[in-house]
Amino acid sequence: MMTKFREFSKAFIIFVGLAFIALMIFQWGADYNSRSKRKDVAGKVNGQKLRYAQFDKMFQQIYKEESARTGKTNFTDDDLHKMRDQVWERFIQQVLFKEEMKRLGITVSDSEIVYQIYNYPLQDFRQHPAFQTNGVFDIKKYHAALGNPNIPWMQVEEIYREQIPYIKLQNLITSTVRVTDEEIKDAFIKQNIKAKAEYLGTSVFEFISDSLKVSDAEVKKYYNTHKDEFIQEERRALSYVKFPVKTTKDDTLEVLKEFEHIKQRLKNGEKFSDLALEYSEDPSVKKNKGELGYFSKGDMVKPFEEAAFKAKVGEVVGPVKTRYGFHLIKIEDKKKENGKLKVKVSHILMKVHPAPSHVESQETKARLFSEDAKSHGFVEQAKTNGYEVKTTPLFTKEGDFIPGIGSHAAIKAFAFAADLNEVSKV
Repeated sequence: MMTKFREFSKAFIIFVGLAFIALMIFQWGADYNSRSKRKDVAGKVNGQKLRYAQFDKMFQQIYKEESARTGKTNFTDDDLHKMRDQVWERFIQQVLFKEEMKRLGITVSDSEIVYQIYNYPLQDFRQHPAFQTNGVFDIKKYHAALGNPNIPWMQVEEIYREQIPYIKLQNLITSTVRVTDEEIKDAFIKQNIKAKAEYLGTSVFEFISDSLKVSDAEVKKYYNTHKDEFIQEERRALSYVKFPVKTTKDDTLEVLKEFEHIKQRLKNGEKFSDLALEYSEDPSVKKNKGELGYFSKGDMVKPFEEAAFKAKVGEVVGPVKTRYGFHLIKIEDKKKENGKLKVKVSHILMKVHPAPSHVESQETKARLFSEDAKSHGFVEQAKTNGYEVKTTPLFTKEGDFIPGIGSHAAIKAFAFAADLNEVSKV
């Protein structure tokens, strides 16, 4: 949905298609043994089929969520197994919820959807820089974009149409919940009383008789009469080497020196707004000259907020470090509104950038590796150079997300256009 606005990592990535589906079974995970022989339907819940295409889509979403939550891009087999369990849990919940909503006659009108879209933006919109002003979601920018035909609002509408009935059902359930003393006691016992148990694990194959034989002819006959059950989406897996572009302490010191120079110019009588126009890397600086207006506690990132509320009117504080970079903050005014203290500030934002020489060096390394890998082999050349080779799980064409790499349309396009073992450009 937000493909148009996605920003990609600055790391240079080289990758190679390792194999098509038949060659990647083992790396995808133990639960997918004999993947080429599986049926198109992963399972059923109350008669509702969960197809593998849908299963993979849900799995990719959970994978993406876990990567964002943990900061990890490589997961163990146990982690992947738990994610697949989550897919089933979500699907079961979806089926049961839909059945209950149908029974209760829960529906959603077009006017409700319009109201929700206007007043309650999706988290993707709230978190994206295109709808933020200095790291804070800007509802005005969002409202201005509602008429933008380049944003797939029909898809957004479908998301709301899917979500609102769930919210109605959840509200209905929670409004009727009554917890008895006995239920509280049972919950306490379940959470606090522990027990030990012994168990014996065994394989289902131990219960299959040796006399049971299936001939090749029977297998072939079954396949020929059930070909539609074995249709599956095209998949790819990639091996890749990253050449990260990193900042150093010296890069940070350069920014801090610039701030000292700015402070001196302020002491010499230059205007904060003029210096903001000259130095600030805030995208909105040309319009607001660094002025952010009034905000309350909770509206800004914590370090910025704490510095702004502690300082006095007229004071210039900083540089203050946040996830967006370093800020020099000027306190323009303070006031109380509806019992809440608000502060009006202007700021100059400067980001720490890697030295151009470092960027050029990493890019040169990546290009040389790409050329050598084409001649000597991807894995072999990586070993020679001491680079770590990582491999993605199998993924489909749908969307831009690639497990282990993230959202990247160009890499996804390469994966499905390139030949087996072909090495990409940087």
